[in-house]
Amino acid sequence: MNIAVIFNNRIFSGGAFQQELSTILLLNKKKTAENNFIFFTTIKENIPVLNQQGIDVQQIKINKYTALKDKFKKFVCKYIVSKQCFKTTAFDLILKPFDIDLIFFMSPNNLATRTKEYNYIFRVWDLNHRDMSEFPEEREDGVFESRECLYRSTLTK
Repeated sequence: MNIAVIFNNRIFSGGAFQQELSTILLLNKKKTAENNFIFFTTIKENIPVLNQQGIDVQQIKINKYTALKDKFKKFVCKYIVSKQCFKTTAFDLILKPFDIDLIFFMSPNNLATRTKEYNYIFRVWDLNHRDMSEFPEEREDGVFESRECLYRSTLTK
């Protein structure tokens, strides 16, 4: 089984980066022919750090035009069902050559909304935006709404 592991936190994000790094190091030690972990990141700066730890990592590059096109297609598909809705996304095309069986998103990640072909595991760190909504950082800049939207569109799948 080929498992894509998506590492998507920046080096300077503190605990989030360290938590994902320690998980990746453990998964890399557990690689077998039956469970092959293939590591991906969208952040170019992560690659040399992971390489220094002995982790071979692939960069996911999705240009802004393609990302916008995928979002538009998703919006249209929400209201109009058509054959176009079931076409492969740019993210799926990136994973196709690796013969992926399952995706493991190591942190909440919008890329999960952009796969139509793959099953995935989606890690949820916490629901503090609900539990501690009195804190300004949970209410400002649309944090509450963006988390709810992400969880609603990924966890149900």
